[in-house]
Amino acid sequence: MKILQVVPSFLPGWRYGGPIRSVYGLSQALLADGHEVEVFTSNRDEQVILDVPHNEPVELDGLTVRYFRTKGPARLRYSPDLDTEIERSAARFDVAHVHGVFNWLSYASARSARRARIPYVISPRGMLMADAIALRSRARKGLWLRLLERENLEGAGALHLTAQNEVDELPNLSGLAWPPQHLIPNGVERMEWNGDRERLEPAFRELIARENLVLFLGRLNWKKGLDRLVEAMALTDQRLHLGIVGPNDGYLKTVLRMRKRLGLEDRITVLESASGDTRRALLNCARVAVLPSYSENFGNAATESMAVGCPVVVTPEVGMSSFVSRFEAGAVVKGEPALIAAALDRLCLDEQAHAAASAGATRAYVEALGWPSCADAMEAVYREAIEVTRSRPVPVN
Repeated sequence: MKILQVVPSFLPGWRYGGPIRSVYGLSQALLADGHEVEVFTSNRDEQVILDVPHNEPVELDGLTVRYFRTKGPARLRYSPDLDTEIERSAARFDVAHVHGVFNWLSYASARSARRARIPYVISPRGMLMADAIALRSRARKGLWLRLLERENLEGAGALHLTAQNEVDELPNLSGLAWPPQHLIPNGVERMEWNGDRERLEPAFRELIARENLVLFLGRLNWKKGLDRLVEAMALTDQRLHLGIVGPNDGYLKTVLRMRKRLGLEDRITVLESASGDTRRALLNCARVAVLPSYSENFGNAATESMAVGCPVVVTPEVGMSSFVSRFEAGAVVKGEPALIAAALDRLCLDEQAHAAASAGATRAYVEALGWPSCADAMEAVYREAIEVTRSRPVPVN
């Protein structure tokens, strides 16, 4: 198949986090299965403009990527250049996979595919969940859904959801005929590390040397539950050390103030986001990974940890928590700091509990979360979307 992936941001940008890694991993797995994959994306990495060629094919690890200039607010991703190109080239593809809603890039791509009667799949990426809709202008998003996104959703050949909580929280839009829904987790690559510490920056070398390292990987945003994680660290055994690693998303000062107020400056290290060998080193050296979010569509950082056999502690609001429970790969606990602290202590300091959870994490990767199995499932969704689209008329403006 010739497959078009449309995502608001893509490599070399990383600020959009999990969706970028997910689209990249899926695309690589599809390439390995013999499909042709092209990526349409913007030239933005959140507020940063990427130094990339515009509207011309760029080779990236076997993928063909096209970056389009955007205008106006960064979150909207409005791109007249994309409008022109997607209208011109949609018919080249057997299926389009559109990631995200509430941005022009995704909307225009789905609209063009619908008008050209090209089968397409929409992955909302958690953006249709109640908290995501409420986070920024519920009324505006409701209007967007009804006036713009509704026809795209109804015209899709399939809706791809990554976790049960995303299925449960699909908005109840009166009269909307949802397309067939498929629950497929975000896949993950096993990020093995060669053990070369000398190539790491000193701050990261010092962090991974901690014997009982608890690792948080992700954006420093209020919804990640960092407030209760810092409070939990004040209740844990003194031998545990927390590493908070990720880009600031408006919450760094709050974390630093809490760390100081609780007297944890020697037990909590806060560092900028890590990629490449540094990220691999962190994942492989952590004793336990933690994601205590108030709301989380999936939780890619936690699955990356599980892929290398690292136990995880997550809250029930994290989409991938069902995999932690199913494979006994750590602990799913309510968000009270005392409960988080108890789980961290047990998995760090009880060798038998740690070994059992580590084995469960590895089993989860092999049986459910590795990219080969996820890509096979997605290929089946693409083929079903093609059949669904052929069997019914597609709404046309």
